[in-house]
Amino acid sequence: MAITTRGVKGSALTHTELDANFTDLVAVDAATDVAVAALDTRIDSLELTHYTHGFEDYNHAGSSQALIAGTPVKILNDGAGSFTNKSYKIPGRGDIWNTTNNQFDWTHAGIAFGDTVLIRMDFSVTTNNANDGFSVDLELALGSGANYTLNVDYREWRYAGTYNWVVLAEIYMGDTNTLNFPAEVHVTADSNGDSVQYNGHYVKYTPRVATAT
Repeated sequence: MAITTRGVKGSALTHTELDANFTDLVAVDAATDVAVAALDTRIDSLELTHYTHGFEDYNHAGSSQALIAGTPVKILNDGAGSFTNKSYKIPGRGDIWNTTNNQFDWTHAGIAFGDTVLIRMDFSVTTNNANDGFSVDLELALGSGANYTLNVDYREWRYAGTYNWVVLAEIYMGDTNTLNFPAEVHVTADSNGDSVQYNGHYVKYTPRVATAT
């Protein structure tokens, strides 16, 4: 029987699969030196680095987006900016951000039940009027039939102008709707004529249990 790894399977191992891995390791004929050597080699191969988190940074290279009063606008991030950094993902995992659909794809990044995700969003907003406000929402479980909105910040500026705005949001994977379906970033402005330049987002994910893949 072959060893089953999380990286190959694409999701967390079941208790049965984990038990089968250890059973397979000891099911070697230890009566010969060759068998013992094979067992030692396979045990050594399990002594891998176990990661407690991974992160990705997606820098948007596109233009600003116009906002409409009271209407949520889906934020785009092409990941084509020079500061995009995907070097520190947990090895063997896919991208957490889909640059084609402009959505977070949790399962593609190997996120599992009990894991948490921290998102830092970096905006430059331009207000057309005094006392304009902006709201940032995460739209979660899209397409599940039970999607929901998580408001993560609201900010109002006293004077018209351009302002940098950094928003932090943390979510956890506690149900199938959140885990198995994508999420988007939406911004809503109080007034017409406002706009937002999305600089990008940094995403850190933390497995509930340290993992090698």
